[in-house]
Amino acid sequence: MKESERKKENKNIAFLLGAGVSIPAGMPSTQDLTDEILCKWYKWYKDGDQYRLKANSGQSKLYFDLIDKGYTRKIAFFLNLIKNEIDHYYGFIAKVDTLVSYEEIYDLVYHIHQALTRNNDDPLTNRIIHNLVHSIEPICECNQDKYRELELLCTKSLSFIKYVIYIKLSKSYSYLNYLRIIDELNKKGCLKSIFTLNHDTIIESYLRKNLVEYYDGFSEQKEGVRFWEAEFQKNKDKLQILKLHGSIDWYNFKLDDGTYKYYYNVGKIDDELQSVDNSIIIGSIEFSVDQLPLFLTGTNVKYLEYNYGLYLELLYQFHRLLKQTDTLIIADYGFGDNAINLRIIDWMNDKKHKLIIITPNFNNTQKYAKGAMYARLQDWKRDRRIGIIENKIECVSIEDLEPLI
Repeated sequence: MKESERKKENKNIAFLLGAGVSIPAGMPSTQDLTDEILCKWYKWYKDGDQYRLKANSGQSKLYFDLIDKGYTRKIAFFLNLIKNEIDHYYGFIAKVDTLVSYEEIYDLVYHIHQALTRNNDDPLTNRIIHNLVHSIEPICECNQDKYRELELLCTKSLSFIKYVIYIKLSKSYSYLNYLRIIDELNKKGCLKSIFTLNHDTIIESYLRKNLVEYYDGFSEQKEGVRFWEAEFQKNKDKLQILKLHGSIDWYNFKLDDGTYKYYYNVGKIDDELQSVDNSIIIGSIEFSVDQLPLFLTGTNVKYLEYNYGLYLELLYQFHRLLKQTDTLIIADYGFGDNAINLRIIDWMNDKKHKLIIITPNFNNTQKYAKGAMYARLQDWKRDRRIGIIENKIECVSIEDLEPLI
């Protein structure tokens, strides 16, 4: 088959968007979030089970200390201990030069917490747990159960990391027109799916602004809420959107049967809908809504999370839609999610499939890729199975893409 004929045949295109895609809109980078969590803890305070940014309203340091009791300082101390452990691994065992992100820190804290609570027995954490109970002594009260304190620190640290991500990604956007290549490909009728690993709502806002009809797995709005229904096959004529790591506007809805609150569904809440004490009434039914939205963070933790609930459905739909894709355009993704990487590797086993990577620096992208993806990128580049555009996404035009598709 001639090259021109092959290109005409490859009409099903999909995007996979990584964290870097949101930066031009004013969203924080992975490094920005890591610095916020590790170094700028003094800007945050603990209020009950939540973490908030200190208001610029002139409240005294004493006011915050009375509420927080110095807990964000303790969390920062602990998380920097965890970072040191990860740095040691990369420096002396893996022998690679890498920047440690909040996701790797979250991952290790999660595994320690799972071992301490015996939700997942993990003897591999034995040594580090014993080391940590001694390392946290400067922030523990005398005669306190150090193992119990370590468990509490893990619980509160995981929550703190998620609150920082949630609040920082909830800021308003500066501009969205840099995503114009998505709209241009859609107008050509060849863009079928968008897979995004971002928790923010930038991609949905851009599509709505440009009047692009899409389906994201949620029902039509009812009294300010859209519930998850996953009827992708019934909506296959629309652009398919999958937010594989969840979103800052997805929440668990629960019902109270008088004994305990049980899971009902995942819903998206309209900004104008009012809730009181995390309760929402729809019709005559009162729902309890989790304080934190539903999104994934961590690295290897995602392997576990993908195996149940909404994330299992999302991964299945990703696998299904990817099989229908001829050309996958990956923009600003660092190949740090091994579960997603394995789906891409499996998809690339079909020699007809084409991968296009948009990144400012391909060598760095390849260098920091996780797992088997590092070697695969080398192989695919050598075999000329990938097209590379070394640029920022806001500088990429449809004319840059067309020769590679």
